[in-house]
Amino acid sequence: MLSNGKLDAKQKQVDMLIGLDIAHVSYQKLADKVILFSKDSDMKPVLKVARTNGLMTIIPTLKESRHPVTYLLKLHSDLIREKSITEVLNSLKN
Repeated sequence: MLSNGKLDAKQKQVDMLIGLDIAHVSYQKLADKVILFSKDSDMKPVLKVARTNGLMTIIPTLKESRHPVTYLLKLHSDLIREKSITEVLNSLKN
């Protein structure tokens, strides 16, 4: 969408769509793990749904991040996987 001649790009309903996908996968038993690349505490309810349906919930994060994983997400995650940027880049070389 253009606003005053500039691109006005906004994400709409992304959290809802991710939540619906995770809920569907967990209810249908289509996976055994969910890896959520988000620190948005709005995702807490869907992590809870996934865990109560037997899925392992994992949140990856960077050690250098200025935004830590929130308490609510930690509460409903089985694993917080923390790596440095160097570790991530080195793993791509292999």
